[in-house]
Amino acid sequence: MTFHGNPVSGALLRVVDVGSSRVILAGFSGLVDGQRRKDPTGRFELPGVPSGKRLTLRVEPMDDFTASDPSGYGAPVMVRPPSFHPVIVELPELSAGDMHDVGTLLVVD
Repeated sequence: MTFHGNPVSGALLRVVDVGSSRVILAGFSGLVDGQRRKDPTGRFELPGVPSGKRLTLRVEPMDDFTASDPSGYGAPVMVRPPSFHPVIVELPELSAGDMHDVGTLLVVD
């Protein structure tokens, strides 16, 4: 994920069920390998996306609460990423064990 050509680490990622508009999984850019290893290039993985649902991935800057890195949130950076317009990516319907590469996401002011 890049912003003006620079990697964005720490952007908030939300997987949303289109039918109910419910957030069903959240994470941060800059965390890979099951959210355990930091990656300063802006790469990310969200393991455990449920199968058989129509989903979107919403990429947005951190809010004040998340940027304060409350206990248990595991934000990968202490510095808030730049402000940008949220990006919404439609995900294909996945089956158990499927992976989907969203490619490179470019976020803009």
